[in-house]
Amino acid sequence: MGDYFNPIRCMSGGQCHLHSGGKEFTCTCADGYLGDNCQRVQLCFVRNLSNKYDNFTIIDAVDNASIPDDKRGAIFTGKALAFVKDHSFATTNGGRADVDRYVIILTDGMPSAPLDTANQTKLLRLSYPNIRIKSIGSGEFVFHKELWTLALTL
Repeated sequence: MGDYFNPIRCMSGGQCHLHSGGKEFTCTCADGYLGDNCQRVQLCFVRNLSNKYDNFTIIDAVDNASIPDDKRGAIFTGKALAFVKDHSFATTNGGRADVDRYVIILTDGMPSAPLDTANQTKLLRLSYPNIRIKSIGSGEFVFHKELWTLALTL
């Protein structure tokens, strides 16, 4: 029967439902995934820098993160980076000029607006020359080129 009848259609642990003799399909995505093929992860949380977090608190927040059904949709990594640039490192939110700044991005590497993501990464680096951006692939299928773009864009 070949690959036509047995392709990988639903990613990230999604359930595939075949229709029309296997010519069409729909996916029921696992929690935290969305898209026609469950190809997108949407997770974004920004922590106020005026609070201190230990490793346990951060790991617990990531492990227990969930996305309400009414908040799922397109993934705008660029908007998250713009928010970090404009708000997260502000002195009113605990930002200090004398310390290195870190941004850790958990993503599948498939933003809805990749050019905006690249532009916002550049703007963030220009605004904070001492910033360190780390990108971590999340999910069963990850677009690694985008992870490199996030981490290395100058």
